[in-house]
Amino acid sequence: MVYSDGVPYDKTTMKVKKCPRCGNEEFSDSSDYCRICGTNLFNLCEGEPSYNQKNGEYIGPSNQHKNPSNARFCEKCGKPTVYYKNKILKDFVTVLNPDKPTGESLFSGSDSSKNRRI
Repeated sequence: MVYSDGVPYDKTTMKVKKCPRCGNEEFSDSSDYCRICGTNLFNLCEGEPSYNQKNGEYIGPSNQHKNPSNARFCEKCGKPTVYYKNKILKDFVTVLNPDKPTGESLFSGSDSSKNRRI
């Protein structure tokens, strides 16, 4: 199955060609964020928390990887992506079964205790 709910992106740079939030297509070559809504133009994973070694103060994320625009989780480290965490992308269960209420099993049958989630 191919999940086609991402937006077009450059496969070399991994930068989106269209903002997934507002649809803006006007970016400078050096931009990292949409000039209209501020959304990141790269679907980065959340990375690892980074702290100042001297005082232990949180600095921000490190080791963030660039992912395709439809990726919910990083292919390198398995961490959630920015587009998934910011609800730009829906979870795969919702995409597969848009008519089922959230929380229902992917599998049919009246006894859901016999069914395992993927």
